[in-house]
Amino acid sequence: MKFLLSLLLSAAVIAVTAQNSQSHYVLFDSDSHEISASAEAGLLDALSQLAYIRSLRIEAHTDADGSDAYNEALAQRRLNSVESLLADKGYTVTQKGAHGEDSPIADNETEDGKQQNRRVLVRFEGDRELLTMEDIYEEMMPNMQSHCIDNTKDTVLVAKSGTVMFIPAYSFKVDNHDDCIELRLREALDLTDMMTMNMHTGSDGTMLESGGTVYLEAYLNGERISGELEKDMTIYFPTNRTEDDMLAFSSEEGGDEMNWVPTGESFELIPLKYINDSFNVEFKKTNRMHCRLFFCKIRRALRLRGKESNSTYIETRSYGDGYVLDSAFYDYDQKKIDAAYALGERMAKLNRDVSAMYAGNVRNMQFINCDRFPETPVSPVEVICAADAPANVRALVPSVNGMMQGNNMFGNPTFLLPSDRRIVYVSIIIQDNESYLAIQEASEEREINLNYEKLTPTQIKYKLKGLKL
Repeated sequence: MKFLLSLLLSAAVIAVTAQNSQSHYVLFDSDSHEISASAEAGLLDALSQLAYIRSLRIEAHTDADGSDAYNEALAQRRLNSVESLLADKGYTVTQKGAHGEDSPIADNETEDGKQQNRRVLVRFEGDRELLTMEDIYEEMMPNMQSHCIDNTKDTVLVAKSGTVMFIPAYSFKVDNHDDCIELRLREALDLTDMMTMNMHTGSDGTMLESGGTVYLEAYLNGERISGELEKDMTIYFPTNRTEDDMLAFSSEEGGDEMNWVPTGESFELIPLKYINDSFNVEFKKTNRMHCRLFFCKIRRALRLRGKESNSTYIETRSYGDGYVLDSAFYDYDQKKIDAAYALGERMAKLNRDVSAMYAGNVRNMQFINCDRFPETPVSPVEVICAADAPANVRALVPSVNGMMQGNNMFGNPTFLLPSDRRIVYVSIIIQDNESYLAIQEASEEREINLNYEKLTPTQIKYKLKGLKL
């Protein structure tokens, strides 16, 4: 009797199957795929019990009423409804299936049994404990892009969001030139990228205007390559801005918070129109006109390959979300032209508003930042966090693509911010092992009171990525 009672309780409550694994049923009305308000609330409450959702599987079912074909289609509609709800709340389904009436868990001869069979089973695994702010940002951190670089060739690399890099041959100081260099990178071209990467644009308390940031690491056969590059690498950040006084910044070593310091190098503003107008350049070795379109170069390469010629060719290889162009360039400086072609192709696919590039030469790896000191009058703003927990606070100024960071470990943070600009305040706190997010927009106010909403790190990530700036 005790065993039967335990079994019934397990079925009614949907017990935890392991320490960090749970299951939940979403039940539906007859011949319906609409999720009721109570079913939605129950599912979201179950998901919120875990801080991180590492895997999420959904399986859709029906009762035995109707034909097999109809029930398979109905199960698919129910699966789509649950998956859409999860996506709206920031969750990603990792595995799914629609099974129709094939797998009942109760008797289809009774109304109660049919109700139990009209279900979508949601199984999820993750971590129950949320310990530090670093845990939240680890969840939000975008994945590294990975690109294979032939160190014996000049390379033009176009990353996922449109950053272009020209890497001369033999830039990496290694003895082995037979295996490719794995270049790993993350891009932060806008404020939402910077937030999910736990960054800001401050230099000794002064807000910077950002033209873009890229983080780079290089590996050979799994071993990280340290030190500076042997040659200048040219970085091109896509932009629609017109500032011509951008500088290169690097992250200052030491301390608990990132601080950007100028390196002494500058970034040149290169309008794409200027580059597009320069295609009357002739090849010095062949006296042939430069291909106007990017794919013309590929076609020409295919015709020339295998023939004895002083001309060169270009190979393209796809790696992840970007692509690599391996090129043997001619004597004159063609880097800007080839980078413009590559950038134009990428931006057309991304449908981004890009009118120019910031181009600069660097040799350091890790963070490479293109910033400037904006000429904008500032005044202090105090942010009242109204929480009994340390808060990570950021003040975003979209008009100058700038963001300051503060915390309230020893009182409410105060920022020096433009007094005539739209400002969006974003704050994350951890309290009683739960994470909370506050987003508030203001412009003229000099004292801001934040109101927090309890969200899981996955939901925080989704909400920040959808922030309209």
